[in-house]
Amino acid sequence: MKYALCLSFLIFFTMSFIDIDANGQSDDVSSETVICTEDYEIVFKPSNNVPICVKSSSVENFLDRGYTLPISTQDNLRIGLLFSTTGDYSTHGTESQLAALTAIDDFNEHLKSIDKGEMSLIPEIVYLSTNPEYTLEQVKKMHIDGVDVFIGPQTSAELGLLKPYADSEHLLIISTSSTAPSLAIADNIYRLVPDDTNQARLLSKILEDNGSPTVLLLVRDDVWGNGLANAIKESYSGEVSQINYDPESPLYEKTLQDLSELVTTESQRSDVVIGVIGFGETAEFLSNAIQFDVLDDVVWFGTDSNANEQKIIQDEQIASFAQKVSFRAIQFASDYGSPLHENVESKLFVDLGYLPSTYAYAAYDAVWVLGLSMLDADSIDPNTLGLAIPDVVTSYRGTLGDLRLNDAGDLISDNYDVWSVVEGKWYKGNFREINGTGLVQKIEDGVITQEQSSPTETETTLTEQSSPTETETTLTEQSSPTETNLLVLVLIVLIIIISSIATFSVWRLKKSLTKLKNSTHIDKPEPTPEPEPTPEPEPTPEPEPTKTKNIDAMLSTKEILQHCIKTHSSLMDDKNIEFLDSSIKDIEIKFNEKQISEIFSPLIKTAHDLVGAYGKIEIGVDDDEKNVTFFVKDNGDGISKEKQDQLFKKDDHNTSSGLMMSRQLVEEMGGKIWVESVSYLGTSFYFTIPKSE
Repeated sequence: MKYALCLSFLIFFTMSFIDIDANGQSDDVSSETVICTEDYEIVFKPSNNVPICVKSSSVENFLDRGYTLPISTQDNLRIGLLFSTTGDYSTHGTESQLAALTAIDDFNEHLKSIDKGEMSLIPEIVYLSTNPEYTLEQVKKMHIDGVDVFIGPQTSAELGLLKPYADSEHLLIISTSSTAPSLAIADNIYRLVPDDTNQARLLSKILEDNGSPTVLLLVRDDVWGNGLANAIKESYSGEVSQINYDPESPLYEKTLQDLSELVTTESQRSDVVIGVIGFGETAEFLSNAIQFDVLDDVVWFGTDSNANEQKIIQDEQIASFAQKVSFRAIQFASDYGSPLHENVESKLFVDLGYLPSTYAYAAYDAVWVLGLSMLDADSIDPNTLGLAIPDVVTSYRGTLGDLRLNDAGDLISDNYDVWSVVEGKWYKGNFREINGTGLVQKIEDGVITQEQSSPTETETTLTEQSSPTETETTLTEQSSPTETNLLVLVLIVLIIIISSIATFSVWRLKKSLTKLKNSTHIDKPEPTPEPEPTPEPEPTPEPEPTKTKNIDAMLSTKEILQHCIKTHSSLMDDKNIEFLDSSIKDIEIKFNEKQISEIFSPLIKTAHDLVGAYGKIEIGVDDDEKNVTFFVKDNGDGISKEKQDQLFKKDDHNTSSGLMMSRQLVEEMGGKIWVESVSYLGTSFYFTIPKSE
C-alpha cells in the first residue's frame, strides 16, 4: 500500500511537468501546434500560459480555476493606429486618432447590437511625429507582434518609405491624409482621400478664374510637397516659381527673404499670390513674414494640410496676419447633412473643443470600412480583407458620404471646402462639382486682389472673407437631437393651444359684435331723410393719400435691415444659416419702406438657395454723396456668368422672377441693381437708391 501511494505520487508529479491530457497533447508546444480532437478545446494554464486540451464539458470548471481561453484570431481584429500626435502634423494627428478610437467604440457596440459580441476591433496605438524612419521602425515591431492591419500613416513621406515593407509583408493599410500622386498605385494600400491631382487642378482653376496671377510657392522638400508643386505647375496656365525648404531646418527668415525679393521684382503686387505647401510649420512662416513689408501686400493661400491648423489661430499675431493676407486653404469635404456626421461631429467637438477637419472623418470611416470588411469576409487576414474593401466601400455611407474609389484604391471626391481665418477662428465655405462639368464651374469675371480697407467696399474679390459654416457653438449651446425634438414638440403644442385660444376669442368677439349690431339696428329709429341741396360745381378732388406704409418717409437703414432679418429669420433656420447685418453706418434716408422690403426679399431668398448648411448671409448698407447702396452677400457656390445675365430677366415660362421685380422697383426709384460672384466663394447683390435733394 505504501509503495502504491508513492508510485501514484511520482506519476502525478511527473504528469504535472509533462501535462499530458486525455487527448495526448504535451505542454511544450505553442497554441498554434496544439490541435484538439472533437469534444476537446484549448485552454491556457494560469501559471505559465501553456495551452492544453480539455473536454469541452469541463471548460467552465477550468475557467473558474484561473485557466483562460485563447483569443480567437477570427473574432478580434487588431488595428495599428499610425497618427502623428506630436510635431508638425499634431493637429490633424490628434483629431484623427480620437476619431478612430471613437469609431472603434461605435463599431464594437454595433457588433453587440447584431449579436456578434464575441467579435471586436482592438486598437494598437503608436505615437509618431511624421518621421518616416521612425514610423517604419514602429510598424516592423507591431508586425512582429502580430499586427497586420493599419490606419495611417498620415504623410506621404512616411507612407512612401513604408510601402516596400508593406508590400513584402502583405500588410493592409488605409491612409486618411496621404495625398501624393506618386502613391496612386493599385496595391494593398487604400487612401480615403483624393490624391493631389484633384487639389492642384482645383487650385489652378480658381486662380485662372481670377485673373491668372503669378504664383510663388514655398514648398516642403519631400515627396508630398514636390508632388503637389509639380501637379500645380502641370495644371496651371500661369507662371509658377518655386522655393523649397528643408522641413527639418526650414530657415524661415532666409526663405522668406528670398521670397520677398521675388515679390519685389513684380511690377504689380496685386498680380502675385503666395502659396505655402507645408504642414504645421506654415504657422511659423506666417509669423516670420510679418517683418517683411512686401509680404503683407499680397494674397496667400495654403493647401489641405493647412486647413483648420490650430497653430495658425492660437497665436493672435499669426491669426491677424493670416486674415490680412486672406489666407485660405482647400480640403475635400465630408457629408455635413447626414445624421451620422452630426453624431460623430458632436462627440469629437466635446473632446477636442473645436470642430475637426475632414481628415478626422476619414479616420472614422476607415475603421468602419475595416470592421465591415471583417464581417463580410469573415476573416482578419489582411489579403482577404483587402479584397473585400472595394465591395464594402460601395455599400457604406459614412461621415464622408457615399464613398467611391478609383482603380488605385484612392477616394474620388468632387466636394471641397474653402477654409479661411476670420477674427481668430477658422471658417469654411463649401463648393462642389456643378452640372457634371468638372470639379469647378468657371466664373469669368472674378479677380484676385488684396482685401480693401473698407469693409463695405462693393467689389467682390477672392480675398473677401468666407463665412462660417460652423456656428460658434459652445458646449452649453449644443443640444442633443432628443432635446431638440422635445423642444419642437413643446413648441408645437404651445402653438396649437395659443391658436385654439385665439380662434375661440375671435369667435366670441364676432358673436358679441353681431349681437350688438342686431340690438342697435332694432332700437335705433330710421332717420328722417333731409331734402337734397341744390347741386353746386364740384371742386377738383384732392388725390387720395396712399396708406402710410407706402409713403416715402425718413427712416433709419438700421431699422429696415433689422426688419429684414426678423422677417426672414425662420427661412434661415432650415440650414442653420447665420444671418446678420454687417453694415457699419446707420443712415437716415427718405424712402418707401414697403418697396425696400419687396426689393430685399427676392435677394435674400436667392442667397438662401445658394448657401449650404451652416452658411452665412450678410445684409448691409453704405453711402456716398449721391446714393445709398444696400447689399446682400453670401458664401455659397457662386453663380456662373451665363446665369448672372439671366437673373433679372423673365424665366423660360415668360414669367417675371422675383429678382426681375426687384430690378423694376429699384429702377422706379431711380437706382440700379447688379450682381457680382466669385468662384465658390459667394455671391453679392447690390442696389442703389438716390438720396433726396
